[in-house]
Amino acid sequence: MTETNTQSVGNAANPAVSRSLYLNLLKRSLTNPLFDLEPDIDDDEFRFVRDRADHYVKGAAISMLPLGRLDNFENCVVDVLENGVPGDLIETGVWRGGAAIFMRAVLKAYGVTDPYGPPILSRAYRRRTPKSSR
Repeated sequence: MTETNTQSVGNAANPAVSRSLYLNLLKRSLTNPLFDLEPDIDDDEFRFVRDRADHYVKGAAISMLPLGRLDNFENCVVDVLENGVPGDLIETGVWRGGAAIFMRAVLKAYGVTDPYGPPILSRAYRRRTPKSSR
């Protein structure tokens, strides 16, 4: 084994490194840049909006959150855990459930079971006006 391989094996045994590798792979699986690059936010507005719809809505991405937002999301959940904030975690406006999948993975990666349990999901529905009041 080379020195580099030995260091890799040693780092993989570190729980923080393993957790980071797992969560980063999951982020890429949920947003699908493994096979198709994310839209470039610095591109012109029309192209960005079109590419975003193609990538997240029409594509195979499980989450509409780009990698940067999933990084922030991870930091928020970790902050809640590190500061012992009581309560449940909820995703409202669920589309394909990618954020909830990632939230559950963060909890699992940090060894959290109770009191949190699985995240709560809530799908948003558009309120419809009854035909008689139109």
